[in-house]
Amino acid sequence: MYYIDRKGYKLKNEEKFSEYIDKGTCGEIYKYGDMILKKYFLSTEHFIRIKKDIFDFLKNTDYSCIIKLYNAYMKTNYSGKSKLLFRINNYSKFTIDAYTAKFYEKFDIDPVFISKEYLLESFYKIESFFNFLSKNKIRVYDIKRGNTIFTESGIVLIDPDLYEFIYESSVEKLLIRNKLSLNYLFKSLLLEHCSSEYECDRIDRFYADNFNPNTITASTEVTSNITKILKNVKKPIDIVRK
Repeated sequence: MYYIDRKGYKLKNEEKFSEYIDKGTCGEIYKYGDMILKKYFLSTEHFIRIKKDIFDFLKNTDYSCIIKLYNAYMKTNYSGKSKLLFRINNYSKFTIDAYTAKFYEKFDIDPVFISKEYLLESFYKIESFFNFLSKNKIRVYDIKRGNTIFTESGIVLIDPDLYEFIYESSVEKLLIRNKLSLNYLFKSLLLEHCSSEYECDRIDRFYADNFNPNTITASTEVTSNITKILKNVKKPIDIVRK
């Protein structure tokens, strides 16, 4: 079996992607140099794999807060380029079974335990990115701590598998939905550090009191709201542990 791209070219150095990095519910990730290869499990339904149109769109964006995508691949038995080109000439026949992307070095950083500037700067970048996606009719999903990497220069979102174009929705509605996802990301960063049921309840109450979804509009600046909330603390975690 080979991994081939939409032009019929085989994935180069596939055997060198031998360093196991991580495993999720839909696939495994391997590393080679400064690149990763995400391989979907055969059992992974196509609706929870990254969509071709989303892959192409994100690949051509220039935001540092989203994983840099390189190429998408389909698994096949064919080895001759001409046969491959014949088989996948129709765009609809190509299914993404794997993709390559940039490898990000994780740093010993936790944005809720260090100076709040790191978190706020990261959220400002992500909110700008979400606004851009909303205006291009893209809805984000599965935005949570588990789909982030903390790098030296900020938070990077990974696993955009569930993002999708929603052309029938207005930009205003998409802005609201995507801003709600950013709000939830803040909560998920805090919840990761619950040391007790009492503390988790405090975070839930704090979130409900300060992030009422009914108050979010298309013009709401989520990062500005979080900045105000963190005004009197040194570290984000202090808002629930003070």
